[in-house]
Amino acid sequence: STSDFTVSAAFDRASFSERTLTDGSFIRLKNLSLSYDLMQVFRNRVPLQSARIFIQAQNLLTFTDYEGLDPETRGFLPPLRTVNAGIQLTL
Repeated sequence: STSDFTVSAAFDRASFSERTLTDGSFIRLKNLSLSYDLMQVFRNRVPLQSARIFIQAQNLLTFTDYEGLDPETRGFLPPLRTVNAGIQLTL
């Protein structure tokens, strides 16, 4: 019918127009690693070669005006955010 053709044509025109374009620019804090050497605190008190606390993170922050879920994956799920922390002791 004529109305089906009109709807189909309108959809095709909208799909290939600038209406579907979006700004995909982004800034992402992808990796962060912080550590602190505790040997200054424990020097001469504990028989350790080294002592360190640490935190590591991935995909911590993303700054964007992108309207989808993730600008890097173009609409699919964003990368997982992971955070690891711990204490490393060497005897």
